Amino acid sequence: MSLAALLPSSEYGTHGIYLYRELNMFCLTYAEFYKTALPQGEIVVILSHYETVGEVRDTLSEIGGINMEIVEGYIREGSLFLFNPTDAYLIDPLGTFKLARSPVQRAKKEGKKGVTVLADMAAFFAESKIKELLEYEAVLPKNTMVT
Repeated sequence: MSLAALLPSSEYGTHGIYLYRELNMFCLTYAEFYKTALPQGEIVVILSHYETVGEVRDTLSEIGGINMEIVEGYIREGSLFLFNPTDAYLIDPLGTFKLARSPVQRAKKEGKKGVTVLADMAAFFAESKIKELLEYEAVLPKNTMVT
């Protein structure tokens, strides 16, 4: 079973750790997941260290099989957020919590099902910020799913 198939059945607040060998595995996961999550009323946040935001958009359209206009529509309406994690994490070691506030507030305000964040943590390793990664992980929920 793929990670994208497991995510909808996990409880909100679950902190999942997904280890992948190749970037295309992460791309397939977020492209497959967002295809089902957005139409079901979720907000999706994707942070990919090895791809630009433009490349993530292209992946969502090409691998996800969704027209680029639809991808852009989700972004405009605030159902899909794309970030470069180097900017998101490393401006402030706990910056993802600040970053996540906007989608969470939007989900509550608009009665969305929830918010799912699919994030690549490689920025911490690339920038030698292991201590900050450990601080970040220490404040996350304790119910963790590892695949």
